[in-house]
Amino acid sequence: MLPQYATSDIYFNYIHDNIKAIKGILSDKMMSFFVASKLSSALHIMLRTENNKLEFSKRLKKIDSLFVEMTPLIKDTTILRFINEYKVNCYSEKLNQEKLFKGKKASAFYLEDINGAKVSLADFKGKLICLNFWGTYCSPCIKSIPQKNELVQKYSKDGFILINILMDYDFKKWKELIDKYKFEGMHLKCKGNWVKMLKENYQIKGIPHYTIIDKEGNIVINNVKRDSLDFYVKSNL
Repeated sequence: MLPQYATSDIYFNYIHDNIKAIKGILSDKMMSFFVASKLSSALHIMLRTENNKLEFSKRLKKIDSLFVEMTPLIKDTTILRFINEYKVNCYSEKLNQEKLFKGKKASAFYLEDINGAKVSLADFKGKLICLNFWGTYCSPCIKSIPQKNELVQKYSKDGFILINILMDYDFKKWKELIDKYKFEGMHLKCKGNWVKMLKENYQIKGIPHYTIIDKEGNIVINNVKRDSLDFYVKSNL
């Protein structure tokens, strides 16, 4: 079994060696399934890569090399067509995220705060920002409120601001949760087409989703893990 602490290089080598070890043992049909499953795993790992452009380019080269070497082992034409189409779709999805690589300008937004006042991302230039995309129906979002309150309490005096953006339309429950948990930070809600636009602009596949933006309005990291928030905030102040 692959250890959880394995790097992407170790993982790709693991996939390569697995396929080589099985070569000639399985029937053509089973080998086709086996190789395709391993290649799809490699693509999945690529999609989970944090948005570092150099690292992304290196992984693309590794995957391309793996495909060139291993796809001739896929004799089933249907499976071969599927894995090649899957690769194209994965590449397309990942390349669409280029605007979210570190150093890229964060996408603007114009939303309403809890009092109905219009707020834009540009209003917070000069502060380190954590965008917290959340929902009233999202249990992990609600359970993590104390941690986010702690971030505000620790770093607000150093120029940090937490911006909580609601990704649903239950505004009554939204206000109740803010009051109940004494939820700190700036609270914004979406109207019109803004939920859809934010999901596209920040590549939001699920919530909670966190994005760190530097004091000049550039992406530090998109879709950062909750356990890493403190590290990224502290190291960029």
